[in-house]
Amino acid sequence: MEVTQCREYVDCREYIAVVSRQLPSKVALEEAKVHAITDCSPESVKISVGSFLVVESSSRRYLARVSEIVTQDIYAISKTPVISLEQELAVDLSPLPRLITLDLVIECVDDRCSAPMTPVDIHSRVRLPREGEVSKMLGLPEHGIEIGSLSLPTGEELKSERVRLTEQALRHHILVVGTTGSGKTVFLKNLIYEILRNRIGRAVVLDVVGHYHHIISSDVKKITVILPITSRLLNLIMRRVELKEGERSSDLVREFAREVSRNIAEIYFKNVFRGFGLRYRIRKIRVLYRFNREKKHIIIRRLIIDASVNDNDVKIVIYPWALTTSNVILILPRLSAVFTAQARMFYRKILLELVREYLKIYKGESSAADNLDYNNLVREVRKHGITLRDLYDFMFHSLDQMGKRNIMVYQYIADKIGVHKGTLENIIRGFLSLIETDLFDVALCVSIEGYGDLTVEITEPNYDEVFGSDYVIVDLRETSIAQERLVVYRVLDRLYKFVEKEWIRKSGKRSSVIIAIDEAHLFFPQTREESEKELVERYLTMLARLGRARGIGLVFATHSPDDLNDLVLQLTNTKVILRSEEKILEKLGVPAKERRILILAPPGLAYVRSFIYRMPILVKLDPAKTIHVG
Repeated sequence: MEVTQCREYVDCREYIAVVSRQLPSKVALEEAKVHAITDCSPESVKISVGSFLVVESSSRRYLARVSEIVTQDIYAISKTPVISLEQELAVDLSPLPRLITLDLVIECVDDRCSAPMTPVDIHSRVRLPREGEVSKMLGLPEHGIEIGSLSLPTGEELKSERVRLTEQALRHHILVVGTTGSGKTVFLKNLIYEILRNRIGRAVVLDVVGHYHHIISSDVKKITVILPITSRLLNLIMRRVELKEGERSSDLVREFAREVSRNIAEIYFKNVFRGFGLRYRIRKIRVLYRFNREKKHIIIRRLIIDASVNDNDVKIVIYPWALTTSNVILILPRLSAVFTAQARMFYRKILLELVREYLKIYKGESSAADNLDYNNLVREVRKHGITLRDLYDFMFHSLDQMGKRNIMVYQYIADKIGVHKGTLENIIRGFLSLIETDLFDVALCVSIEGYGDLTVEITEPNYDEVFGSDYVIVDLRETSIAQERLVVYRVLDRLYKFVEKEWIRKSGKRSSVIIAIDEAHLFFPQTREESEKELVERYLTMLARLGRARGIGLVFATHSPDDLNDLVLQLTNTKVILRSEEKILEKLGVPAKERRILILAPPGLAYVRSFIYRMPILVKLDPAKTIHVG
């Protein structure tokens, strides 16, 4: 009779164990733990460390996680000594029921769930979770972007227990950490793909390696690319331009613009697609340009390319990008960390005097110089085509000051406005560092037989047009660190202003823009240099704190969080942590038992901690959903 009752109580099909009286069950502020016994065979009921089980106790349900499994026989309990190997192997084993230690993680009464605070009754039944029960007890969102399934520490996924990130989680920013090959890139690409596929918002990616140009499918058919063009690259492009013989003069400019665009497109496709082993075919290229007939001056605005990549049709819009001095002259200290706090403070005052002297001495514009103020400074710089190189060289121009010894312009300005000469020298170094990026005033004059000289220039695009696209890639593959930061800070500054303008236009209604920042430590580094720290944290504050209210969400990815500004760790309320070194896992607050798992975790197994979940969870991230390279 007792055996029958026991089999009804634990039938190994649903109820697999009971809470044992053998060891105390414990519920305290710091931990909640019970012990259960089962005589279900390991073959019929597969339980491993990390498995989820449900404990039913009176009107309460507890979600529990297996932390230890003990298997022993009667000889072990009686501590029978082992005299020899032969005697050990000759023993007739009589296994006892397995003892399972369970960490209680959630306590539920009806649909109200919280941390365990009530003791579990002895002989409470333990069962396998029903489909979807674990997700519900953990409070996992039922709607949002699917990123994977709940997982066991072995990497085995619970396919019916899907894990999602809500739009709220995206807006409260995400940090993704993992070593090379751990699955960071696949996760980011899947996240972007789902954002676009579900029309949750726009996506902007800072792409250092070139992985994010390949998110092409029936759902993602258009990609917008900001492509930095240096003077060196423009020179390379121009050397490849070939015009057809006998081209009529009236059509020559159009043909020239097409040839320049064709070469830009070929270089881009060769590096981004063929370089990653993907097939492509360019079907059609259209170019939009602006031509000043009087000055024989042409600006390439954008390329619209219809192509196929691995048999997927795609439209790629490329915006060639470079900076023009007149567009950014007033905000240069916001684009470079070279400028000291003192230089930032006096920069505009110094700049005003510098341009004033330049207009007097080099342009003979005394009247314009006398009337120069902050309101018309940019206009005068643009009108006279003054470049950063012009201002840098002019700093060293010698002045004969009323018969006194010759002094240089920068020394004269320092004396005139009463700032230390070192402040001017710092601004000189700042100008030089920006000039050496080769991204300022990118223009090339070419001589065309039968037509004469024609100047080709690359400038910044219309950012409202660029960021009106659903998917924008800032292509940083061929850039140095100095160039990357210059491009990124300028583009992010313009993106924030675009979002703010939209927010005002829509009377405070948010439209989500998700910015994915791969290799984030390159752009937002941990530094002891005060001027660089101030610059980095200015952008982080602007985008993460102010931008969140306007719909901006940031996704940072890095393999090196030690090199990442600490503010990023504070601002990201969701962390996706893949295989990493133990010191990194410890810094990120991963408990010791999970650190043991993540040090050797297979690709795609992540420890996810978020304010939208009741507790941190292990997730087997989804495999690549689009073309994957790298």
